[in-house]
Amino acid sequence: MFVILSAGSSLFLRQTKGSPLDMTIGACTVLYAMKAVISLGMVTYKQAMAPKEIVAVLLQRDGYMQLPAWCHLALVGSLFAFYDALSFLATQHLPPVSFQLILNSRCLLLVPLQYLILNKRATVMQICAMMFIAIGAAGLATGDLNSLVSAHADMDRRLYSTGIVLLIGKVMVSAVALVVNEKLLKKIPLTVDVQNTITYAFGMIFLVIGRFFWASYTSQSTTFAEETVIVLRQIFSNHWMFGSVLLMALLGLVCAYLLKAYSAVEKEVYSLSIIAILAIGQAMTPGESTFKVHSFLCAVIIIVASFTCSLNMPPASAFQEAQQIQHAGGTFIKPMLKK
Repeated sequence: MFVILSAGSSLFLRQTKGSPLDMTIGACTVLYAMKAVISLGMVTYKQAMAPKEIVAVLLQRDGYMQLPAWCHLALVGSLFAFYDALSFLATQHLPPVSFQLILNSRCLLLVPLQYLILNKRATVMQICAMMFIAIGAAGLATGDLNSLVSAHADMDRRLYSTGIVLLIGKVMVSAVALVVNEKLLKKIPLTVDVQNTITYAFGMIFLVIGRFFWASYTSQSTTFAEETVIVLRQIFSNHWMFGSVLLMALLGLVCAYLLKAYSAVEKEVYSLSIIAILAIGQAMTPGESTFKVHSFLCAVIIIVASFTCSLNMPPASAFQEAQQIQHAGGTFIKPMLKK
C-alpha cells in the first residue's frame, strides 16, 4: 500500500506542474485538514484512549528540555507541513524517477541523525554505502542537467534546477522530521491515530498561518477568506491536484504506522520499490523526459547502496531498549537501563 500510494501521488503531482503557488500551498493545507479528519475519525472509532489520558500524556514534560509533549508534536507537525509543501513544489519541477532517486539520498542525513537523536551508531558498511548514495545522487542531477543543456532546453533546465533546490530542502527537513517523529511515535505513550491527529492539526495550523501572511502580502483586491474560497474551488476542480491530495493523505497515515514498527532508514528501503512503478508511469506519460544511460547507472548505484545501508543496521543498544519501556509515571523520555 505504501509503495502504490507513494508512486501514485508522485505521478499525479507531476501532472500539476505550472500550477499557481497559492493553489499548491492551498492543496497542502487541504491535505493536512484531510489527514487530521481521517485520524480523528479513527480515534473516535477505536476509542483506545480516553480524553483524560490523552490530555495527561500531552502535559507530560521531557526530562531534558522540560517541554510538554504537545510542544514536540507541534514541532513535528510544522516540519511535516513544511516538507510536504516543498514536496508539492519539487515534484512539479522534476521527472518522477529523478525525484524519487534523489529523495532516497536522505539516507545521508537519516543515519547520522539517528545516531544523534536515537543513539543508533552507524557501521562501516553504512558509511561506505552513504558515500555511494552521494555519488549516485550527484551523478544523476549533473547528468540530467547536462542532457537538458545539450538539447538547448533552457526553460526546462531552469525548472529542473529549481526543483533540485526545493528537493534538497525537502530532503533536509524530511530527514529531521522522520527521525524526530520516529522517536516520538516509539516514546510517547499515545496511539498512532491520536498522535497523527494532533501532529496533523498543528501542521494544518502552520500552513493556515503561512497562507494568511502570504495572502496579506500578495492580495490587493480580495480578502483572505475570498482568496481561500477561490483556491479551494481550483483544487477540487483539478482532478490531478485533488487526486494527489487524497493519495498523500492516505500515504501519511500509512507512513506513521511504518515508523511505529520500523526505523526511518528501513522505510527508505520500501520506497525503493516505488522507482519501478514511477519508471513505468514516466515512460507512459506523453511529453515526459526519456531515460538516459546515466539515469540507469545512477539508479543502480543508489538502490544497491540504500539496500546495503539498511541491511547493515547495528544491533539495538541497551539505551534504545530502555527507551521502548513504557511506564505510567514520570516523563515520556525513558531512563537508560543499567546493567
